[in-house]
Amino acid sequence: MPTTPEFQGTNPSNWEADQVVWRGALERFVERGRPVRRFAPHPTFGVLSIREWGRLVYLHNDHQLRLFGV
Repeated sequence: MPTTPEFQGTNPSNWEADQVVWRGALERFVERGRPVRRFAPHPTFGVLSIREWGRLVYLHNDHQLRLFGV
Protein backbone atom coordinates (compact mmCIF):
# COMPACT_ATOMS: atom_id res chain seq x y z
CA MET A 1 0.00 0.00 0.00
CA PRO A 2 1.52 3.38 -0.96
CA THR A 3 2.13 6.06 1.64
CA THR A 4 -0.72 8.55 1.88
CA PRO A 5 0.23 12.06 0.67
CA GLU A 6 -0.03 13.62 4.14
CA PHE A 7 2.66 11.23 5.39
CA GLN A 8 5.06 11.65 2.51
CA GLY A 9 8.13 13.58 3.53
CA THR A 10 10.86 15.25 1.64
CA ASN A 11 14.16 13.83 0.51
CA PRO A 12 16.98 14.18 3.03
CA SER A 13 18.95 17.34 2.43
CA ASN A 14 20.90 18.54 5.44
CA TRP A 15 21.34 16.12 8.34
CA GLU A 16 21.53 18.80 11.05
CA ALA A 17 18.52 20.71 9.69
CA ASP A 18 16.55 17.47 9.27
CA GLN A 19 17.25 16.59 12.92
CA VAL A 20 15.90 19.95 14.06
CA VAL A 21 12.71 19.44 12.04
CA TRP A 22 12.28 15.87 13.33
CA ARG A 23 12.83 16.86 16.96
CA GLY A 24 10.34 19.71 16.59
CA ALA A 25 7.71 17.37 15.17
CA LEU A 26 8.29 14.84 17.96
CA GLU A 27 8.06 17.55 20.63
CA ARG A 28 4.80 18.86 19.12
CA PHE A 29 3.40 15.33 19.17
CA VAL A 30 4.31 14.87 22.84
CA GLU A 31 2.90 18.26 23.85
CA ARG A 32 -0.30 17.62 21.91
CA GLY A 33 -0.92 14.55 24.05
CA ARG A 34 -0.59 16.48 27.34
CA PRO A 35 -2.78 16.42 29.27
CA VAL A 36 -4.17 13.14 28.01
CA ARG A 37 -6.58 13.87 25.18
CA ARG A 38 -7.54 12.31 21.92
CA PHE A 39 -5.87 12.84 18.59
CA ALA A 40 -7.72 13.00 15.30
CA PRO A 41 -8.33 9.59 13.73
CA HIS A 42 -5.35 8.13 11.88
CA PRO A 43 -6.01 8.11 8.10
CA THR A 44 -5.26 4.38 7.86
CA PHE A 45 -5.89 2.94 11.35
CA GLY A 46 -8.80 5.13 12.46
CA VAL A 47 -9.34 6.11 16.09
CA LEU A 48 -6.36 5.22 18.31
CA SER A 49 -5.86 5.56 22.06
CA ILE A 50 -3.03 7.73 23.39
CA ARG A 51 -1.08 4.55 24.11
CA GLU A 52 -1.65 3.26 20.56
CA TRP A 53 -0.54 6.59 19.09
CA GLY A 54 2.60 6.47 21.21
CA ARG A 55 3.39 2.94 20.10
CA LEU A 56 2.78 3.83 16.46
CA VAL A 57 5.12 6.85 16.67
CA TYR A 58 7.75 4.77 18.47
CA LEU A 59 7.62 1.95 15.91
CA HIS A 60 7.68 4.35 12.97
CA ASN A 61 10.64 6.34 14.30
CA ASP A 62 12.53 3.17 15.26
CA HIS A 63 12.00 1.80 11.75
CA GLN A 64 13.15 5.02 10.10
CA LEU A 65 16.23 5.38 12.29
CA ARG A 66 17.25 1.77 11.64
CA LEU A 67 16.60 2.23 7.93
CA PHE A 68 19.11 5.07 7.84
CA GLY A 69 21.59 3.36 10.16
CA VAL A 70 21.17 5.78 13.03
